[in-house]
Amino acid sequence: PVYLSNYRREIVDAGFRLRPDGVFYQVVEPGDESVPPELTSLSGGDDREVELLAYDMPAAADAGDFVPLVLAMRAPAGTADYYVPVVRVGDITFPFTTDSHLTTPQWLPGEVIVERFDFALPHDLPGGVYPVEVGLKNLSADTDPAEWLSLGELTVNGQGNPPSFGNLLANFRQRVGLTGATARNGQDRRTAVWEEPLGYTVFVHLIDGANRPLVTLDYTPLGGSVPTHLWIPKWLPGQRLLDPYRLVLPDDLAPGTYYIEVGLYEMVSKRRLHMADSEGNLIGDRLILGAVEVK
Repeated sequence: PVYLSNYRREIVDAGFRLRPDGVFYQVVEPGDESVPPELTSLSGGDDREVELLAYDMPAAADAGDFVPLVLAMRAPAGTADYYVPVVRVGDITFPFTTDSHLTTPQWLPGEVIVERFDFALPHDLPGGVYPVEVGLKNLSADTDPAEWLSLGELTVNGQGNPPSFGNLLANFRQRVGLTGATARNGQDRRTAVWEEPLGYTVFVHLIDGANRPLVTLDYTPLGGSVPTHLWIPKWLPGQRLLDPYRLVLPDDLAPGTYYIEVGLYEMVSKRRLHMADSEGNLIGDRLILGAVEVK
């Protein structure tokens, strides 16, 4: 077997599957119908277009932790629709995006897809025992899960003095905060203020109404001169950075309305960081700063 130390999107793009195995990823040929024996089987969830078969999740975590969750899934006859898991921890909901996941129309009929759907707990989540459930949302039909399956319970250890995130423009994975964004009138410049990142790349994209990126800026902060994480941490908790980005519009860009999206992704795996609202619910993996009118 071939194992990788991290998720590699280029391996998936080449046609292989990556199955999480502890801290590693096993490279698997397409069509594998086996369920890893170390996963816990799920009761129910079968006889559907997409089935939830098994899972792995720790029994306990601290408030603010990034909780690893592994799901085994299958589309018995294949599907043309796009499905994503939705996880509920108590009253908190995590509707995952398709970023860095093999989308369901790409699954072969009957093959078992095993992927990670990690979620970040709010720092101010009170300690206690929370029920955890999972369902499948059909993005194509825009329908919520028709059935919820139990993943057991998660014991959460609360923090004595959790940090405050109420003043953030965006909260990425309970780790990185966007505290503000400004633009100079009449110029294609954006300035972002970040605090407490760890090993991430910032992206600032100009997109059209169909979400197609037209101008892309992907850098570690300050154009790569201030990496968020090297062999030792480069940023201290709570530290802030004023980070300017200049979007140069193409000369042939057609007049119209465009949008600026910002976010972060992991340096190696390229997986985007999910955003959380004030209650801890997952609300996507990018922030739309606003519209840009090109005349």
